[in-house]
Amino acid sequence: MAMRGIITIACALMLGASATAQMRWTGSAWEGEPMNLQVLPKDIPSGELVRTMRSFTRALGVRCEHCHAGEGNDLSKFDFMSDKIPAKQIARKMLTMVMEINDRHLADVVVPAAPAATPPDAAAPPAAAPAAAAPGQPPAPRVTCYTCHRGALKPLTAPPPAAGRGGGEPRLSVSFMDSQRTAIR
Repeated sequence: MAMRGIITIACALMLGASATAQMRWTGSAWEGEPMNLQVLPKDIPSGELVRTMRSFTRALGVRCEHCHAGEGNDLSKFDFMSDKIPAKQIARKMLTMVMEINDRHLADVVVPAAPAATPPDAAAPPAAAPAAAAPGQPPAPRVTCYTCHRGALKPLTAPPPAAGRGGGEPRLSVSFMDSQRTAIR
């Protein structure tokens, strides 16, 4: 009987320690450390994590409960560690994709500085190969969730139709895809 009591107390202490270690909303501020981070850095400061999460909500036009277990405005009742919402796994995959695009594909892209105004009678300067970004030049371009989502849950995959030309997917791409399937057969 005494052993059962010791085990119960030990379990309660372990559960209490893990509950206070998890980052949670106290009603006026965030407390604790972020946990269950699988894509974002494990040592991300809590303020930066909150700013990152808010950028996701704005980019996709959703609220916290889209990825996190909970509902309503009382964030103290949310289970931010839970992985039971499928959208959280999708968000991790999409964030991994965004990070890979930025790190592997855009890291070496140099945005040229805006050309200085030249008098109309001046000769054009010779074309030069792009050089690495110098100090003071803009950083390489980056994609974010907003690049594709534009505040909508589903990413925009085609431009909107021109005014007065109807709606839906562009017919050219559908016809082209169909002709390619026919040509392959």
